[in-house]
Amino acid sequence: MSEIAADCNVLLNTALINAEWTKCSITTRKDLCMLIRRVQCTDYLSFNGGAILTNRIFYLKLIKVAYTFVNFMKLKSSMINM
Repeated sequence: MSEIAADCNVLLNTALINAEWTKCSITTRKDLCMLIRRVQCTDYLSFNGGAILTNRIFYLKLIKVAYTFVNFMKLKSSMINM
């Protein structure tokens, strides 16, 4: 989900910059400048003050660790039953 939000941010930023917002009224320009500033930063979900970013790579690693743990527990229980 974080990557989708980041992609939308990039698209919105590009659209706002490429639009001819300099020809608008002063209040509209101020609003659009503030909006451009807000969409320039990425919107990845993060934990621990940005130490852990939740993206596709993070989820793949998390699933791999969980799968490895489940297989380890299956192996351990089969060895105990022998």
